Amino acid sequence: MKKIVLILLSILCCISLLTVSAANDYAVITINGSTSTVCDGLAIVEVNANTQIGVKNIKGQINYDKSVLAIFDVKVSDNLDAWDFNVDFSKAGMITFSGTAKANDPINSDRLLFEIMFIVHSSFETTTVVSSSSVKSEIIETETVLDEDNILNQAEIDAALEAEETPPEPEYGTKEVENKREITFENASHSIKVVKPLSKNCYLRHIEVEEGTLSPDFNKLTNAYKVIIDESTELKINFIKEDEKSTVVMQDEVNNQIVITVTAEDGSNNSYVLTIIRQADYNSNIDPNIENPDIPIDPGVNDSAKNNPLATIDSGKMFLVITLIVVSLVGIGVGGSMIYKGSRE
Repeated sequence: MKKIVLILLSILCCISLLTVSAANDYAVITINGSTSTVCDGLAIVEVNANTQIGVKNIKGQINYDKSVLAIFDVKVSDNLDAWDFNVDFSKAGMITFSGTAKANDPINSDRLLFEIMFIVHSSFETTTVVSSSSVKSEIIETETVLDEDNILNQAEIDAALEAEETPPEPEYGTKEVENKREITFENASHSIKVVKPLSKNCYLRHIEVEEGTLSPDFNKLTNAYKVIIDESTELKINFIKEDEKSTVVMQDEVNNQIVITVTAEDGSNNSYVLTIIRQADYNSNIDPNIENPDIPIDPGVNDSAKNNPLATIDSGKMFLVITLIVVSLVGIGVGGSMIYKGSRE
């Protein structure tokens, strides 16, 4: 009976030892790094392990949103030289890793495992999460337990029983046993705010006036222009945005002026003011950089040497001038002939 009681006590003692050991478990994965980043930029994230027990191997996975992030590079920590550590990121949206210690190099403190460099390819502003899951480790623990098969005072017990005396309490020896078990790491997550950069471009690339002339030549940094056009011609203005994300509003003509306002994505704005000058019989080939474009100009042709307008001579006036020249020449000839004949007589 006493043997049974002793055996039960020893079993309870072993259970107590295992319970204490399990209560000391502490295994977590931590993820930290970039907290915010700009679209088309880079986000760096570190994966760490922390445990109070001697972890000799580890495996698990890291999850991320592949619609927001893409892997650029993964670098295993330099402090894992004593480990066979592998990281697989061939599948978009998930990184799997596993490592086994080649030597006695347990992870018993906060320790960097690997670093991930993400490309942020999102086209919108959002918050994305990088998280760990199914991170586990199989460990073998050596414990000292009572050896029920090794009763140190067995001879005394046997002698007392043979003499029909009360035997002494058995004194058990101890032995080392190995317990293999799996621990699960606490899942971790890390949030990254993705910021969409807003364009500040509020310029036009080009302004064109059909059947008219823009003066001076267009420059996106020049805001005031004159538009010279025939008074009988419909005014048509075309423009090209420098940034497709911007919006353009062209107001109706007021007091011979048209205002074109360009608003950038971030709300910045810029205006171009076009002053309209209408002329009768305007020839759009006339140099727009004339000194006083407000004075109407008769149509003309360009002097290629001086690039100045020359007035066109009316055909009727030209005929009259030629006729007068011919009559004058004839008169001179006839008069000279008569003078010559008179001198002979």
